[in-house]
Amino acid sequence: MKAILKKPGETAQNITLEGETLAALQGLVEGYITTVYHESLDAAGITAWANDEGLLIGQAPNLLVYGQPIVGPVVFTGHDDMGETVGLTDAQAEDVGRFLEAVTLNALQAYRLAQQLAEMF
Repeated sequence: MKAILKKPGETAQNITLEGETLAALQGLVEGYITTVYHESLDAAGITAWANDEGLLIGQAPNLLVYGQPIVGPVVFTGHDDMGETVGLTDAQAEDVGRFLEAVTLNALQAYRLAQQLAEMF
């Protein structure tokens, strides 16, 4: 299943999910998964997955979505009309690239956000 993995401070990479999807996603985000909602992704049939406890366990800042920090690795997959996880199409992969251009934190933003989060927790 074609997917995209975006780790903090790194360029997004195309990956292939193999085997049981839940276990593969949990391994990539390093824990329990949750979805990251964004209207444009949902409309394009794309799901973003992140670690449900990422903030609590101190994962590094990665994206800023609707003003909320998304920490740790994020995996992008497709979803069908029934909500089942499917591989990304080429067009969806391009949509993910444009989305990441808009929401990825640069090194200075990530550093400042990490400092703020450390003070909170």
